Amino acid sequence: MTSSAQIDRLAAQIHDARHTLDRRQQKIALTLLRLLAEGAPVPIERLAEAVDLSPGQAEQTIDRWPEAQRDDRGHFTAFMGLSIPHIGHHRLHLHGGRTVSAWCAWDTLFLPELLGETARVTSRCAATGAEISLAISPAGPTDLQPATTTMSFVIPERKFGSDVINDFCRYVHFLASSEAAAGWIEGHPGTFELSIDDGYRLGHLTNAATFGNALGQPVANRELEGHGLIYSAGRSECNYRLFDSSALWCCQVITNLRSLGLTIKEIEQLAGVYLERPEEPIGPRLAALLDRAERRIQERIGELEQVRDRIRTFRAQRADMLAGNAEHELTGDDPRKAA
Repeated sequence: MTSSAQIDRLAAQIHDARHTLDRRQQKIALTLLRLLAEGAPVPIERLAEAVDLSPGQAEQTIDRWPEAQRDDRGHFTAFMGLSIPHIGHHRLHLHGGRTVSAWCAWDTLFLPELLGETARVTSRCAATGAEISLAISPAGPTDLQPATTTMSFVIPERKFGSDVINDFCRYVHFLASSEAAAGWIEGHPGTFELSIDDGYRLGHLTNAATFGNALGQPVANRELEGHGLIYSAGRSECNYRLFDSSALWCCQVITNLRSLGLTIKEIEQLAGVYLERPEEPIGPRLAALLDRAERRIQERIGELEQVRDRIRTFRAQRADMLAGNAEHELTGDDPRKAA
């Protein structure tokens, strides 16, 4: 398995190859992907209506994205790895019988998160032609067949553009085993092997870096950044905050600490020590905060046990009423009914 540091570096390289999106562009791009996933070409008018813009405003934004493909009517048919016309072997099977294509194997791993759907993926090994399938859900890849399946990958040499399929996607394939991957990679200099789990993790990182705002993270990110808990990548030309994979790492650490019962204020204190006194071990301070959190939990358990006891007493005393035989015990004093 590739190390976390290597995946982080690879995510940064992919993010650099993508065009940076401000908040409005994130919304437009994500909406276009989700409309395309419905399985029919998307007119500019429909996209504009979905994002509360005029067709001219939406057109002005889309014109900057060479990855957006259209048919002879000017309707969108493909964007950012998702294609309505079937190309290659990579398919995403979505709820309701919808099937769309992906430009490369990696697209099938990150697109379901952007679409907000669980997908069944089918493809073929680029070396042997063997059938490959897996499921992609919010929990990650599952039901991988064959279980030995891996994938090839390549570091993009320039910004993704209209020729992204030829420059990047044609090097990114599913391979039925590491043995099959070794032979295929040997014949394609510059490519390397990546596990399916690592490919999914890479997609999650790049999704957050590219679409964080549109994926529902902006408020949390802004609040956490205000507390000094989030690394920021600065601002866009339109003065929107930008967040990269380092911000996602911060969110993951904060989520873990919150799951252990720490408050934002306590995490802020811990972060202050971590950033301002890097030579000081963080473990003892975290241990003290965990002790405090555990005491709060014990107090809360006591309060909840008292509530449970009151529920049990109420059930025992009002068994007839709860069975529907003595409604007056609950509603008899209602002044409107008495009137």
